[in-house]
Amino acid sequence: MSHKNFDSLRKAVLAKAKEGMRKDVMTYAKTQMVQATLDEVYKVYETYQYSRRRYSGGLLDEDNIIGNPLSSNRRGGFDYEIYNNTKTNFKGSPEIYLTPLVVLGQKKAKSYGFDSEYLYYSHSEHMPYAQPRDFISATKRRLNKGTMVSLLEGHMNKR
Repeated sequence: MSHKNFDSLRKAVLAKAKEGMRKDVMTYAKTQMVQATLDEVYKVYETYQYSRRRYSGGLLDEDNIIGNPLSSNRRGGFDYEIYNNTKTNFKGSPEIYLTPLVVLGQKKAKSYGFDSEYLYYSHSEHMPYAQPRDFISATKRRLNKGTMVSLLEGHMNKR
């Protein structure tokens, strides 16, 4: 494939890099987020009052771990966001994203204005399920830049 000008080449390189992020790097990032979620959320305590959805619609479901390229940045490249879009499934309540509730914990979620129907009973802040369980920061710590660069380089070198 030949390019008639630099702008055409730049667009092709960016498109291939975005594809590599979506196909190769995201597979790695999902694995790291699942492991971080297991360690920070699921292994902290076992629930007895409800069934966790885990890999079937819960925080461990890779279909709920989303990656999107953001608009181009000043350096001529792009930023990429990775997040977990799992929603609550409390009966009779509207669905909201579960990640902020888990990451912030009961006390901070309350101070951020989350409706009380999404919070645990009053004075439960000391219980393990109401503590902040920051699987997002744990995921960031688990991600190895060298591994991600190697994965992206491998994709860029494919024909």
